[in-house]
Amino acid sequence: MTRKPLVLLVDDEPWFQRPLIAVLEHQDVVCVQVQCVEDALAYAREHHVQVLVTDIMMPAGSSYPRVDSTLAGYFLADEMRKLHPNIAIVFLSVISDTEKIRELKASGARYIQKGVLSLNRVVEIVKKAARRS
Repeated sequence: MTRKPLVLLVDDEPWFQRPLIAVLEHQDVVCVQVQCVEDALAYAREHHVQVLVTDIMMPAGSSYPRVDSTLAGYFLADEMRKLHPNIAIVFLSVISDTEKIRELKASGARYIQKGVLSLNRVVEIVKKAARRS
């Protein structure tokens, strides 16, 4: 039996990811959605997450008071790599800072600007990331 890929989606605006989750789940991808860094790391400590799809600007949670909410997604990605070294990371955010985006890509992550690509294209990217992890 083939194991279904597990995708952890982290965004403090959960309504934004609902269509993505619906399509992924219809295509036999297991999706778990949380709204902050703290909840994402708690989940990832207990489960083998293959793909992290995360916003960048969001709350870190009460366990991480020193993490700047405008940079929380970067912190989360670093922590997730410690827990799951082979995890695929997809940033789905509104930032448009080209230098930051270059840095993300150089780290092996994928960056998608919210609202730019079609839902089908985002699904393709996430599923491809799952196959590679």
